[in-house]
Amino acid sequence: MRFRRLELVRYGGFSDRVLAFGDGRPDLHLIVGPNEAGKSTLLAAIADLLFGFPGQSSQDWLFDYKELRLRALIEGGGAALDVTRRKGNRNTLLGPDGAALKDDALGPFVGGHDRATFERMFGLDHAKLRLGGEAILDGRDEAARALFQAGSGLDAVGTRLKALEARAATLFLPNASKPQINALLRQRGDLVRRMREETVGEVELGAIRTRLG
Repeated sequence: MRFRRLELVRYGGFSDRVLAFGDGRPDLHLIVGPNEAGKSTLLAAIADLLFGFPGQSSQDWLFDYKELRLRALIEGGGAALDVTRRKGNRNTLLGPDGAALKDDALGPFVGGHDRATFERMFGLDHAKLRLGGEAILDGRDEAARALFQAGSGLDAVGTRLKALEARAATLFLPNASKPQINALLRQRGDLVRRMREETVGEVELGAIRTRLG
């Protein structure tokens, strides 16, 4: 699936803003802008168009809920769909003529993914990336870990990380004495103390020289 066009008709702080993504040839698009330029809003718009507006949306600060609209031309599998998404409880997908489409009209294009899967694998922002990565590695989100491993080709990320952490614990632990690095640090401290105790200072050396006359 790819977007050929995405239009923020009335969404967040945007109205009639159109982004065109070419005619379907292989390409790569980068959207760059300063903070508050609308990059996160655009990412949210993609998810809302594909899966519907959530019950409580943060994109109504300029337009009322009933006015929120997104429109896109989507293609995939040899088919294309010109669709508008409105905020509502039913019949939220509309065709070019304004007639309601089936609620699952976008199903063939999203490949069976739901919103949670999309946001975990394809709709990550900086905050979600950090939180999701921590959840995956800590084992608090097994579904996300499975999706990550399937999408990245990396197997048993959490298991390998735990093995590395266990190995690291044999080398060093704060406030411990047995791990190897802790023991070496303790030995170093002992040697430094002995060196200081056995080192003769200039005053003491002068006194010795005086006595030896």
